[in-house]
Parts: sequence; C-alpha cells; structure tokens
Amino acid sequence: MRRRLKTSLIILVLFIIYFLLNHGNLCYFKTLTGVPCPGCGLTRAYLYLLKGEIREAFYFHPLFLVPFIIFLILIINYQPYIKIGIVKKIYESKSFWISIFVLFITVYIVRMIVFFPDVEPMKFNENNLLSNILKLIHLL
Repeated sequence: MRRRLKTSLIILVLFIIYFLLNHGNLCYFKTLTGVPCPGCGLTRAYLYLLKGEIREAFYFHPLFLVPFIIFLILIINYQPYIKIGIVKKIYESKSFWISIFVLFITVYIVRMIVFFPDVEPMKFNENNLLSNILKLIHLL
C-alpha cells in the first residue's frame, strides 16, 4: 500500500513539473513534435461546454461528446448490477470502434487542412522537444 502511494505521489509530482515546464500544454504529442494530435482541443471544448458555450466547444473539437459517450459505455459495461444489452453489443462491436477511430482521423485530417499551422487549436508548437533537440544537434 505504501509503495503504491509513493509511486502515485512521484507520478503526480512529475506531472506537475511537466505541466509547469510546458506552459500548461497537456498534449504530449504536441509537446514532443509540435504537431497537434487528433484529440487536441478536447480539454478546451469541455471547458467551454461547462461555461455553456456550446458553439465554442464545437469549434475547439467537434467530437467532444464522443469520448463522454465512450466513457459511459465503458462504465455501464463494467458494472455487474447494470444489465443493458445494447451497451454490451456496442462495446463488443468491432465496427463501432473502427467507426469511432475513422471518424476521429477524418475530423483530424479536415482540421489539419483548415487550421494547421496558424489557428488554434491546431496551431504548431514551435517550442517542441524534437525541434529543440535538432537545434542542439545542429549547433554541435
């Protein structure tokens, strides 16, 4: 039990340090490469949804409701006292998961074409780790 708590605290401290060093950027992919990931904008979409600004939520990520629906499917599926047949069928459906994946990739490609590299949320992160490493190698 103590070991688990210690490990959790170490992970929490590392996450806080990472968050502070990356100026609040939570996306590891964008921090590493500078290129936004298919989920970029989801956090801001949820923040706007909480404020009741649905239009802005859709702007930052048009699929912001999909992860919430997936979360509900997972929660309901793993509750032994809740039996909903349709949820089990959806959870076990390969075509459902493939469709979600294809949908996210399609929306990602469209957003990259429309917004990348200058418009939030698909803005290029010039201070990414890969570019900084390449600059250091070039200086050597």
